[in-house]
Amino acid sequence: MSIRRIIRNKKFRRFIRCLKNLTDKRQKGKIKHPLESCLIIIILSELSGCNYFREFVLFGKKHESKLKKLGLLPNGLPSHDTLERMVHKVDKLELNKTLVDLLFPSLKNRPIISIDGKCIRATRDSSIKGSYGGMKDIVTMFMSESKLSLLSYNNSDKGNEMNVIPVLLKMFHEFYPNVKPYITIDGIGITHEILGLLKEYEYDFVIVYKRSKETMDELSKVLVDSLKEAKDIVVNSSRIETRIFNLYSLEGIVGIEQWLPYISHIGKMNSKVEYMITGEITKSEYYYFTSDISVNEFMKIRRHHWAIENSLHWVLDNSFKEDRMRMKKGHASENMNLLRKFVLNVLALTNCTTESVSASRDELKYDTPQQLLYRIIHSVA
Repeated sequence: MSIRRIIRNKKFRRFIRCLKNLTDKRQKGKIKHPLESCLIIIILSELSGCNYFREFVLFGKKHESKLKKLGLLPNGLPSHDTLERMVHKVDKLELNKTLVDLLFPSLKNRPIISIDGKCIRATRDSSIKGSYGGMKDIVTMFMSESKLSLLSYNNSDKGNEMNVIPVLLKMFHEFYPNVKPYITIDGIGITHEILGLLKEYEYDFVIVYKRSKETMDELSKVLVDSLKEAKDIVVNSSRIETRIFNLYSLEGIVGIEQWLPYISHIGKMNSKVEYMITGEITKSEYYYFTSDISVNEFMKIRRHHWAIENSLHWVLDNSFKEDRMRMKKGHASENMNLLRKFVLNVLALTNCTTESVSASRDELKYDTPQQLLYRIIHSVA
């Protein structure tokens, strides 16, 4: 697509207009480079395989003439300090809502949404005590089937994920009031506030029930008559994994009375893994709180839960080198996390992640800015 056609494209104009509407908190008398130009340079650079601010500037130098023709460099190329200063001053919630609205103004069907947090290790502050050690812990809503990221939020205080998940659920309900997704959370999601919101919004859910071994043994004695059962067998080159899923009624179960107003069933998964090379067999049991869902829905939701670890968190660490980013000032680390996830969404929506994200970005590093912008335009709703 030529530069002239991109400039005339309605989706490109909408993309620029949405970024222009972001609040620029820099000192007005000192603003030389527009906010939208800096953000687009970062996004295009990330698409082409760059990870650091100095690499973003090198990308700009390489394509300076074409970026000027696109109207993105009215006052020349910004320095890496300017880009970093701009990123840490952008409001993270405003940027998040803008990027989500660009790609997902509406959702179809009932997505399976995994909610989990990820710490950016390089943001650790040794002066702050606690399990997080001052690291930025960013919690994300991730559509596991389509491998697309939605809303993100981090707790700037010394709290943990259970304080952030209710905020995300309220944001999602505000964005998509008519969508009833399947929500899956690990054991930290068992709180009155989270379960109350899930019931209020009528979201179906599967939450891991983590308790001591003694409690699990007592629970297994009570859960005798299964309402429904389903089996899932996964075979690969080195092992055979058999998972049996059961749903149980809540009658006669002692010790979970406080949670009864929110849950409909107790789910159980028995997993048996047989390693072909060694012949070793391992067995394990897991328990879940579930809403009123079928056993096939339970099996499907549970199978997609850890996609957020493999398809998002692992990719951010290994392809985008996120754990090496030592940005602690302002909202820099959160905003860069949002921009990286926007790039991942663009790659997924344009079917560019057939091999790996790293390979896809290596392939795109030879593309011109207008080719990269065409991919973004193709993704914008």
